[in-house]
Amino acid sequence: MPVPQSTPRPIHHVLIAGAGIGGPALALALRRLGMRVVVVERAPALREGGQAVDFRGASHLAVLERLGVLDAIKARRTPPGDLLLLGRDGTSHVRLPPSFTGGDVEIFRGDLSRVLYDASSADTEYRFGDEITALAENDDGVTVSFARAATGRFDLVVGADGLHSGVRALAFGDEELFLRPLGFQVAGFTVPNFLGLARGMHVFSAPGRGAALSAGRYPDELRALLVFRSPRLPSGTTRESVQMDILPRIFAGVGWHTPRILKELETASDLYVDALSLVEAPRYSRGRIALLGDAGYGGTMGGNGTGLAVLGAYVLAGELGRARDAGQSHQVALEAYETRMRPHARTCQAGARATPAASSRRGPLSSWPCVIGCTASSARACSAVCSSDWPRARRGRSTSPRIQPSPRHDVTPRCADAPRRERAELYTSVRRDDLYASGVKPIGGQDCVNQASRPSCTLERSSKKRREIVGQARETREVRRRVCTGERGAA
Repeated sequence: MPVPQSTPRPIHHVLIAGAGIGGPALALALRRLGMRVVVVERAPALREGGQAVDFRGASHLAVLERLGVLDAIKARRTPPGDLLLLGRDGTSHVRLPPSFTGGDVEIFRGDLSRVLYDASSADTEYRFGDEITALAENDDGVTVSFARAATGRFDLVVGADGLHSGVRALAFGDEELFLRPLGFQVAGFTVPNFLGLARGMHVFSAPGRGAALSAGRYPDELRALLVFRSPRLPSGTTRESVQMDILPRIFAGVGWHTPRILKELETASDLYVDALSLVEAPRYSRGRIALLGDAGYGGTMGGNGTGLAVLGAYVLAGELGRARDAGQSHQVALEAYETRMRPHARTCQAGARATPAASSRRGPLSSWPCVIGCTASSARACSAVCSSDWPRARRGRSTSPRIQPSPRHDVTPRCADAPRRERAELYTSVRRDDLYASGVKPIGGQDCVNQASRPSCTLERSSKKRREIVGQARETREVRRRVCTGERGAA
């Protein structure tokens, strides 16, 4: 006689760790499916402030609309502004339009967290100032111990608690197994608006270091961002040592407004410091424990982490609802969630991985502004704008930026002391159409005028034609150097 199979226990009670972005988004989606949701957050309250984040593309906007928060996000969106890439003298060399840097809608991270919290808090239990300390799973659920609250029993536990996820550490292993540093450290904090900047961002680069100032949440504020090349900070590093010793020492003598930024750093109360890293988890779930957003597939700058977290929350909730309605187990839902999200997450992480790697091969941080402004969806255009030819300092050559205009965006490279007519002749000397007619293939959105000497750029014609193209590129760069440095005889 066949043994009757038991009906899978449906998911009714869900615990989410993390009240940043992915956690409240998932809570909102699950409550619409009639599930009971508890969100536990280690911080004593919602985290205010933070850098601006954005959403890009029809899928992001559709998910926000279906969650019912798109209008509220648009009401709090940041004013669109240009991103200026500055030269060593502080003058603007490249201007990137808001559509390139801010996506379809941009909002400060703290405001987005507030929107998602307000939309979900009416029928979701939020526990601030607490955290998960232990997880014990069996076939029927997960027993969870907390630092403050009494032990609880849940059908599903979701870790949406960031790059340094506590849930991932408890259920999957130490973070060293999953965290992949990209070789850069980033520090963000608020400073007074001494530039009178109402919108946009100014970016300054130096060898191994970069500084940016962007319009803040309020008119009297600026958001300062410092990025520097370093695999990791020394063990035992504290917030105070970063604030009072490490950052002032690394950015000493950089120029531009960094002395003022470092002065304001001394009294900053909202300093955030972390390594630019990727999270590469072999699985997004194990049993009744799942990972969401940065905890499972974080991409930091350039990885579109905010949009990825909200999209992942929507997909996870949808798969849980689909499995419940079909009488299927939670494993089916979690496998479908990973199947749908992993290819998209991998693509987004590729954008975050490529840009820091590219800039680490050059002297100055030539590509790090692209980490701020680009996602995988704009990677090709980003490469075209930010693949500047920065010769290495050890070769004794100039380290001033040489930026090619992007054919897809309104980008205008400038030399402050070059006459307008000379600049016009300079940047039209080797045009995109001429390159295509000569048989040069664009690689990843880049024109091979800057890459012709590298194996990755393919030429369809003879080696003689290759030498001609390389010669034209070198001649063009030499003309640009002479014009921008004020030398005469730049024919």
